[in-house]
Amino acid sequence: MALRLFKPGVIGFNAILHYPKIWTTSWGASTSQRYIFRRPPKYVFEKRELEPFISFWNQFKEAKNQFSNNIKFSLRWFDKSYAEQKVLDRLLDLAIALEVLFNTHDRLDLYVSHFIGLNKDEKRKINKDIRKLREMRGAIVHSGYYECKQEFVDLIENHYRLSMQKFLKLLPSLGYEKIIESIKESILD
Repeated sequence: MALRLFKPGVIGFNAILHYPKIWTTSWGASTSQRYIFRRPPKYVFEKRELEPFISFWNQFKEAKNQFSNNIKFSLRWFDKSYAEQKVLDRLLDLAIALEVLFNTHDRLDLYVSHFIGLNKDEKRKINKDIRKLREMRGAIVHSGYYECKQEFVDLIENHYRLSMQKFLKLLPSLGYEKIIESIKESILD
């Protein structure tokens, strides 16, 4: 999980299920079933990333004991998005992960943009991305489909990743509830 939060790229394991020929059926079903999950970009861990990752890993370990139920559940949805093969399913998993992480769905665009945006222009861009996410999520849930590109899903995944990295930095000193409260206050400013 920590590797996925550290930087983008697909990391995990693939399952190849194999059923022996003994398990034949009278209706002629295939005797072997293979599931291979392939999705770019491949996770490449470079030597120069070792020290930053060790620092991140220490942050993760320290904060892990303070994970609220929201954070645990959010991480579960984030992790689940890696197993999804369809872009829309990944997008829905990430939308849920963000909503649970910030404990909101109504003004998620404001929460995320104020939390990870560094300046006015960046906040505006993130706000626009999250509003588009909410529009797409609603269309998928209510009409069953929406055209979505992998690049947009990757962008949302990165917003999640940056949000969780910031939560990990702040958790030891503030705690989850105070972080959420400080986000609300920053929106009012």
